[in-house]
Amino acid sequence: MALNRIAVTGGTIGALGRAVLGGLMLAFVYRVLQFVNPAGMGYGDVKLSGVIGMALAWLGWPVLLLGAALAFILSAVVSLVLLLLRKVTLKSSLPFEPFMVLGAFTAVLLI
Repeated sequence: MALNRIAVTGGTIGALGRAVLGGLMLAFVYRVLQFVNPAGMGYGDVKLSGVIGMALAWLGWPVLLLGAALAFILSAVVSLVLLLLRKVTLKSSLPFEPFMVLGAFTAVLLI
């Protein structure tokens, strides 16, 4: 309710709609990823993606796309470094939530 009041009084009702749509879209993408590989993506990731999608889309579509992409890029880079250092194996799993948050935070700072 407070978010709606802020959007209406601030004259940014378009940002509110974009935020809701962005959250739904990112949550849908993560839900599809979870459906394809349930062991690789948990339901917590799906729920967090909706919140992150709303926050990033509020700022704009480029921020949403960059934040979503950076989560996967950062995860891949860290995974490769850990593999090279022999701290993990190909059978290991890493939590994805920290990369989602870091990707979103980095996107906000970059744009």
